[in-house]
Amino acid sequence: MFHRRTEPQILDSTAFERAFGVLPTPFAGTVGTPLARYGEWLASR
Repeated sequence: MFHRRTEPQILDSTAFERAFGVLPTPFAGTVGTPLARYGEWLASR
């Protein structure tokens, strides 16, 4: 399993996207939305 640390890892979700009609979540949505909600939660305390 050493090759996992020495070779670049490429993830291709094309087959999944075609089969299920979904797209990956943009990075900004994966980080920005939860952080904004956490900020709102903190402000309400």
